[in-house]
Amino acid sequence: MIRILFLAALLTCWATMAAADPVSAIIIGLKTIGVSVAGIGALGLGAIQLGVSLGLNLLAQALMGKPKAPGQTIGEMATGEATSQRTILGTFVTGGHLDYHGSHTNVGDTPNAYYTRVISLSDVPGVALNRVLMGDQWVTLGETADPDYGFPVTEYAFKGRDYCWIKFYDGTQTSADAMLVDRFGADPDQPWTSDAIGTGIAYAIVTARFNPKVWTGGLPPIKFEMTGIKVYDPRKDTTAGGSGAHRWANPATWEISDNLIVLAYNVARGIPLPGGEVYGGRIPAEDLPFSNWVAAMNVCDTLVGTGEDERRQFRGGLEIAFADNEPADVIDALLASCLGQISENGGVFRVRVGEPDVAALAITDGDWIITQPQRYDPHPGLQNTSNGVRVAHPSIDALWEVVQTEPLLDAEWEADDGDQRLLSAVRLVACPYHQQARQVGQAMAKDARRWRTHTGFLTPEFQQLEPLDTIEWTSARWPYSDKLFEVVEISYYPGTLLVAVTLRERDPEDYDIPAVDNGPQAGGVTAPGDRTIPVTAVTGVAVTDAASLQRRPAIRITWDPDLVEDAAALLCEAKVTATDELVAQKVVDASKGAVIVSAGIIGDTGYSARLQPVLGVPTAWSDWEAGTSADVEITDFNRQALPGEFAASGYTGVWQNVIQISLLDTDLATAWEIRAGGDYRRIAWEVDEYNNGIRSGRIRLLRELRKTAGDSFAAAEVMNIELTALDYEWRAAVARDDWAGLYKEVRYTLQIDVDTSIVGTAPPPDESCHRDIFLIAKRNN
Repeated sequence: MIRILFLAALLTCWATMAAADPVSAIIIGLKTIGVSVAGIGALGLGAIQLGVSLGLNLLAQALMGKPKAPGQTIGEMATGEATSQRTILGTFVTGGHLDYHGSHTNVGDTPNAYYTRVISLSDVPGVALNRVLMGDQWVTLGETADPDYGFPVTEYAFKGRDYCWIKFYDGTQTSADAMLVDRFGADPDQPWTSDAIGTGIAYAIVTARFNPKVWTGGLPPIKFEMTGIKVYDPRKDTTAGGSGAHRWANPATWEISDNLIVLAYNVARGIPLPGGEVYGGRIPAEDLPFSNWVAAMNVCDTLVGTGEDERRQFRGGLEIAFADNEPADVIDALLASCLGQISENGGVFRVRVGEPDVAALAITDGDWIITQPQRYDPHPGLQNTSNGVRVAHPSIDALWEVVQTEPLLDAEWEADDGDQRLLSAVRLVACPYHQQARQVGQAMAKDARRWRTHTGFLTPEFQQLEPLDTIEWTSARWPYSDKLFEVVEISYYPGTLLVAVTLRERDPEDYDIPAVDNGPQAGGVTAPGDRTIPVTAVTGVAVTDAASLQRRPAIRITWDPDLVEDAAALLCEAKVTATDELVAQKVVDASKGAVIVSAGIIGDTGYSARLQPVLGVPTAWSDWEAGTSADVEITDFNRQALPGEFAASGYTGVWQNVIQISLLDTDLATAWEIRAGGDYRRIAWEVDEYNNGIRSGRIRLLRELRKTAGDSFAAAEVMNIELTALDYEWRAAVARDDWAGLYKEVRYTLQIDVDTSIVGTAPPPDESCHRDIFLIAKRNN
């Protein structure tokens, strides 16, 4: 009997334990039931036929009992106290169990700025953490661990500061975590004391620091990809017939493995748990024949494919919950993912993986007892027929989401079945690899079309046959020529020494490796952090003065403001296209749709610009958009003059501006030369008949600057000249100022004034004191 008696034994034992005490309820025994031995009258054709009707092909076995298969929910975090203890076999993902959480540690004005979760990952020690999935991305742990919180998650760093950390314990720890004791040891409700070691429990500590710009949608879901507990591999035990240091009695010698038959072997023998309990069967090694199980393990490790597609044939894993998942279902899930079958005969369990074995014996028509009943079933009814398979499985390449293979269909099969598509859905919960799932599904689909079944009695020399053996049959009656059949059921009759068998046709070609298709990959979900605003154009423009004269080159950067209505601002950068030298960085109003950049811009030169919205969440820069600046010469940047004499009626008796030039934005790489001057004189004139007065022509140059648009101008006097003696002659005054610096605006103002030596208000002079006033600003590089 293939697997049926084995599962019956497991299920019977589980039902018994369910009514036992709480501790025993999670310690699953694995009883064995031998094949019944009875007389011909007691065990007739009907009993043999019962075995034939149950799970005769791989697909039928995979479809049996699937509501009880473990792993129906992939990687969700469990909470609450009424949750079974669990662990990981092979390679699998878990959300763990939330054991403890709390906030702590004030930062500045932010109370309890840190939030810590303690998540148990396995209730058996020795698992390893492969990688961590947060939201829809695998995160990277930094190389240097924080002494309190563990390794930083680099994806959640912001402006050079870490905001998330993960610390992992594999269950072999001997003391409580110091940070948890320090932060929560005095908690009035649930203190974390030095006794909270978590002996035998693998767990992670996940700590996040508050920052609304980092955790825009709250903390993302977290999953942990694990390498499971260490297991015993008889191939590595010299004392068992293998070669190596593994010893069943010493778990410290065991190693990790994702070989599906190695995992099934350990469940059958029983997995030791902390405290001395055992999950599984307690089947002794002699009832799991070494040569048979090792052969199946080696089939799983066989390399298939070529180049980068080479892989070990059958590997996988599971998360098992001790109180929820029956060992029979765990073994069933492991076997289904490797095309495995198991049989029991007299308390001895044998397995086979993949294609049928080499024929153990050959038979002819003469080996059948013609005086005993015989039956031939050429095909099942349509209700038990399948002509296509689709496999669902958790995918390690698609963030451990459940994905499906493409339907494995065959037009000829559908035509044979009355042009009906009879698609079967299989779930391989222990197979995280898409190409392996396709291989298993294809073999199941082909094997399900092997319908020929024969039931009858063979002569006594065939008593050496066991379930899962393969025989070759050459028959003139049917006709067959060395056709392969598998023993799916066998009964022995001691009174007559006859052997009652049920045979089903098999074909090794059903197990060919399909062409490579790695299936769905991890999807790229567009997150708010990926939002951008494209530059629509970069065009050359000129900065003009009040007289509309072009004074310096610039570029105009434009965008569509409707795309960023919710943006507080835009970050803008401009660079020289040919050299990638950055020449401008600005924060601009997103609603304007354009900004002009002139500082650092050279005429008729290629520039590129990009934008990034400021939304209070992480965003991304747009692509660079190229353009060319205006062809404007800035060597003689600005020259202004007041030729001739200044009108005598224009004097006010105080300093007054006559010429002003603004340099606008300046940068450190630009040097300016400023020249200013004019003619002036000091003249005498009569105030009244008693007093003579004088008027002085005075001239000065002011430099004014400010760092931001909202600042007031800070002034510095560059030149202030006045004649000291009465002189009707014109004198020249010239000043020079060299300038370089990074300011929002720099301006130069040339001022004039006349003054009197007498007290009181005097009328303006009746002659000009100034003429030919000028101000020049030149850019020297």
